[in-house]
Amino acid sequence: MTKKKEVVMNYNPNWSVMYEYQHKKDTIIPGTEIKFKYNRGTYKFEKYVFHLQKKIDWIDAIGPDGYRSFPVDMLMGIVKPKIRRPRKKNND
Repeated sequence: MTKKKEVVMNYNPNWSVMYEYQHKKDTIIPGTEIKFKYNRGTYKFEKYVFHLQKKIDWIDAIGPDGYRSFPVDMLMGIVKPKIRRPRKKNND
């Protein structure tokens, strides 16, 4: 068997790339499902990027239509699983 090459990503030196983002009470890590305003569907978080010179930040995510970048202010939050509650029986 051949050994797989290890991929090293070289980003723009003006970018500060982080693979973890704190949104309100939630810590978002790669693979977490998130939602954005004005967009249908859910996306999987990839990374948080801050441009040091332009002072702008965005989130890179993978969704149903491919790889996309969104401004941080469009982030609504993570997709939490729905909680099923047992039905109460009526004793009438």
